[in-house]
Amino acid sequence: MSYRKPFMAFITVLFFPLSALAESAWYDNITLESGLTIVAQNSIGNEYGDPSAEVPEGETSTVTIDQADYAFTADIMLIGKLSDTEELVFHLEAGGGHSMSDNVPSRTAINYDPYDTQVEGQVKLNVSQAYYQRNMADGKFIFGVGLMDAHSLTDSNEFAGDETAQFLNGVFVRSTGVVFHESTYYYAPTVYLEARPASFLSLTLTYSSPEGNDILDHNELAVQLGLHPSINERQGNYRFGYIIHNQGFTKIVDGTEASNSGFFISVDQQLTDMIGLFFRMSQQDDSLNENEVLVATTFGASINGFMGNEGNGIGLGYAFVEFNPNVVSVYDEGEDIIEAYIRFGTSDNTQFTVDFQYINNLQRDDSRGVMVGGVRFQMGL
Repeated sequence: MSYRKPFMAFITVLFFPLSALAESAWYDNITLESGLTIVAQNSIGNEYGDPSAEVPEGETSTVTIDQADYAFTADIMLIGKLSDTEELVFHLEAGGGHSMSDNVPSRTAINYDPYDTQVEGQVKLNVSQAYYQRNMADGKFIFGVGLMDAHSLTDSNEFAGDETAQFLNGVFVRSTGVVFHESTYYYAPTVYLEARPASFLSLTLTYSSPEGNDILDHNELAVQLGLHPSINERQGNYRFGYIIHNQGFTKIVDGTEASNSGFFISVDQQLTDMIGLFFRMSQQDDSLNENEVLVATTFGASINGFMGNEGNGIGLGYAFVEFNPNVVSVYDEGEDIIEAYIRFGTSDNTQFTVDFQYINNLQRDDSRGVMVGGVRFQMGL
């Protein structure tokens, strides 16, 4: 991406003088975190189409077969402590493959984790994030600016929000990522503000440039109100948000340029020390040509820490993806997704997960229900 190097240089030069104020040696203020996630999956019932049929020039074959595939992502997080309230964060990432996400023609990402950095068959190390963050007023106010994962700053969920340890399907990880249009390069120049005036209340605001340029004209604004009550000493998070994506869309009625908008809800509630429930919903504007997916609704349960191991977990979720009737008129019933996983924490930093998914009502004549089984290995340092 052409904007990344100058943007990183700007952030580094702007805040470099702050690091000189640190009392200790610079290397004493740097924290290194790393992780590796490997996913292997296999589909059942994905046989569709005639492999001998000729594909017209310029079109892509729709033939699919059952197969095994894999994906991996490795990342390194460098956190430089500038002071007790300030830090610089650099996130380096490398990955390859998509597993079943590009083999089964679903409206959801069957494996949301991989971040493919392969260029001409070579895996490249990518600077995914580079940002400055400051905590003020004893953590009641947080400010961040730089190249960030703007999509993860809102619509989070305690029991369905981590593709490296919980559900693999993107509809459970980030429902707004299924409904709304994510950034072309995923990571984007972002300004992030979060206020926590009380322990049970938060307000989050993000302003990002999805295309990496035209920051003032082509931007995405997300506002989220969070309620965080403790009910019978059981923590709950109730998040309500609104997204506006300026320009880049066309109205169905007259073909004029327009902005996209929509809302999301993310709820997680702890019932016992081990059991938690979640519910999520996202919906966008139905009057735009680009908005083929209209609504995504998910709910389910999570059990964590069984057999006395905090790394062990079980999850069961159901999702329904509804299509926009103004755009999609064929195979328009919407997709159903069921996912279940069981995770074993084999050590403090290593986890092994067995995952099962069933995707129904795929947009084709037959073989509309496909099962996907997989395993995930995750290691962090």
